[in-house]
Amino acid sequence: MNDQAYRLRQMAAQSRRPVEHQGRPGTPTLVFGSGKGGVGKSVVAIAAATRLAESGAKVLLLDGDFNLANLHLLLGVEPVARIETLLHGDARPEDLVIAVHQNLWVLPGDSGGEQLHTLGTVDKARLFHRLTGVSDQYDVVVVDAGAGIESVVRCCAVPSAHPIIVTVPEPAALADAYAVIKIINFQAGHVPVTVLVNRVDSDAQGRAAFERLEVASQRFLQEPLNYLGAVPEDELLRRAVREASPFWLGDTPLVRSIKEHIDHGRALFGLDAPAAAGTG
Repeated sequence: MNDQAYRLRQMAAQSRRPVEHQGRPGTPTLVFGSGKGGVGKSVVAIAAATRLAESGAKVLLLDGDFNLANLHLLLGVEPVARIETLLHGDARPEDLVIAVHQNLWVLPGDSGGEQLHTLGTVDKARLFHRLTGVSDQYDVVVVDAGAGIESVVRCCAVPSAHPIIVTVPEPAALADAYAVIKIINFQAGHVPVTVLVNRVDSDAQGRAAFERLEVASQRFLQEPLNYLGAVPEDELLRRAVREASPFWLGDTPLVRSIKEHIDHGRALFGLDAPAAAGTG
């Protein structure tokens, strides 16, 4: 091991800021992020939120991408107001929430807002904090973070956040996923990161992709990763997305797989507590 590299890692570890979750757990918040777009993160977030709603929890699905949002398009709903209205005090976050299905609500993002585009990092963090202010009205919050490091880290700053990195078994996607994991680890300290591998040909392919990330994380970050599972490629779902049909209520192999993984991961995300077992 290179001594200089080791010392740099030790210095970085000492400078990490511990996450301020202790003593204020808040509403369990599942943050689905990715290093790059096109890995199916939004579909995974919708299927996960749907499964939690089916189990009886009151679920808020929040679009964490302020200016390239697409959750409302995938869900086939029309936003009642634009997020930009919050900047002028013309609306409250709860005014933007839309009922989607039993026990499931969505707080959509925006697309092409000029004012949102010019917001700095701190102002974006403040805006996201305002949006999550409605979380205490729900049992679980599922966040579809924008692709890339900045959005994922911002969404993981809320109390009781559980980052779930969605990737595909391709070298470029895995490299980007590791970059996100590294920055989460540096910025948020010892927050357990979970990985879900999407669009696999087999469970073995998903496990192999995860192990590549696990080895890198253990070696360079000294942090283990949690494995949520692998999700198969699903042409039926791809067609549903293209046609903007309500796939989140459908019964496709991908949706079934995601729902099973969420069921198995409930304890991992603290969802077996009474707060996540509401009846709506």
